[in-house]
Amino acid sequence: QAVVSFHGLLQSRPLVDMFGKGKRRMTAAEFDKEVDVADNCYSTACKVLIENGDLDDHVSQENYDEWRTEMDAHGIDWRFHNHARTPHGFALAPGVWSSEYVEQADRRSTLAMLSLFAEVWPAFPQYQVECNASGTVLGQRIQPTPPGAAATADASKL
Repeated sequence: QAVVSFHGLLQSRPLVDMFGKGKRRMTAAEFDKEVDVADNCYSTACKVLIENGDLDDHVSQENYDEWRTEMDAHGIDWRFHNHARTPHGFALAPGVWSSEYVEQADRRSTLAMLSLFAEVWPAFPQYQVECNASGTVLGQRIQPTPPGAAATADASKL
């Protein structure tokens, strides 16, 4: 019913070896020609939240445009948050391999995830979360809107 990606890659085509001269992403045309894919059964009821850093060198504008086109073509309810001055790995705790930890983006992305969960599963209580897995203090909690009430986001200060 909901999926969240933190500093993920927005493509599913594999890398191909360029005869010892590095690797590149397989083009859509190559993928369609060379890969026998099973039919995809999109669940248009699933909400998708992408938390991305605007300086993420693993997500190009082309990746974003292609992903967005695919989501829209299948009627997927999606949100894309692009955090300012934020690289790939922003939500990985300091000291973790490949971490480019950015506290503000980590906090905001965690709160956005909790807000999505409150939207998708309003019948389940949202317990206050002091900090996330990276140790980032959230400083806010999510108050779900009761079923049948006006659907507005409500992040209350502690």
